[in-house]
Amino acid sequence: RRRHSEGGKQAFSYCHHRLFLAGLTGVWNGEQKLAAIGLGASKWVTMHGFALNVTEDLSGFDQIVPCGIKEKSVGCLNRFAPEVTPKQVRKDLSDCFAEEFSLEMIPFEGTYAVEAGV
Repeated sequence: RRRHSEGGKQAFSYCHHRLFLAGLTGVWNGEQKLAAIGLGASKWVTMHGFALNVTEDLSGFDQIVPCGIKEKSVGCLNRFAPEVTPKQVRKDLSDCFAEEFSLEMIPFEGTYAVEAGV
């Protein structure tokens, strides 16, 4: 894991290289999509989220066309950085989120809760 700054924003990089593909959202390593972001709205309710594939079991993607992209595959972080664990990724993401939004993350039953205004 190494910390770097890109466009004034801090981020963690687990892979030796990153590739952003023109016209496609998400985080890519080579031709494999590791992370997806999504936004939606329905009946005046907005939804947002992201997914980061950390471990090897990608069998669920065999049943769908992920993100509607037939010609690309889905990958996982462990293929490029086998030492990375889901626990470490949760901690790193939590730390980055807290720093970016000036929040304090409070441990809560194995995950994190957010306390605003810190």
